[in-house]
Amino acid sequence: MTNKQKWLVQNGFNSEGIIYLVGGGNTYEIKDYLKSLGFRYSSILGWHSDTSIPLPAPYHIVKVNFDTLYQWEEKFNRAFPYPDIEEKLKNIIYINKEKKTSASQFLGTVDERMYDIPVKFQRRKMINGNFYVYTFKNDANVLIWTTKKDVQLSAEIEYLLTATVAAHQDLNGTQITKITRCTLALKQ
Repeated sequence: MTNKQKWLVQNGFNSEGIIYLVGGGNTYEIKDYLKSLGFRYSSILGWHSDTSIPLPAPYHIVKVNFDTLYQWEEKFNRAFPYPDIEEKLKNIIYINKEKKTSASQFLGTVDERMYDIPVKFQRRKMINGNFYVYTFKNDANVLIWTTKKDVQLSAEIEYLLTATVAAHQDLNGTQITKITRCTLALKQ
């Protein structure tokens, strides 16, 4: 295997220099699904795979050749992105595609204490072995709680959440309410 082929495989391309990028809008809501299919994420390419896999609408796969985005430098045994790589990617993936937006809205105002908000637990993720990130939904609204507490929750049960709004963040078209000082009670 040549140095170029090794680089291609390490960076998500197949050995022929082809990569399959995910287009179609906000992929935050399907990121776990994409991971389960073997897709990788990079800040430049977004979600990508070395094989084409059908995706549910409105998402789609875009086949891109290595030479469209990078040039290989034998002298350095590595690839260098073209200076306009981000613009090329926008044109390849997003031209004539409607931007998908989430129905999620911000809840409360920053520093506001919210009481008895009905929520459903979505998922828990451990970060660096130190923190847990809990995701909740209130109707279509997304709430994120980062804590050191290891709380056992069920996706089958509806909870009443009391929390302080720490921040509002727009993440790829999804409005997220970050919360702190959380307490949860079973909804009766």
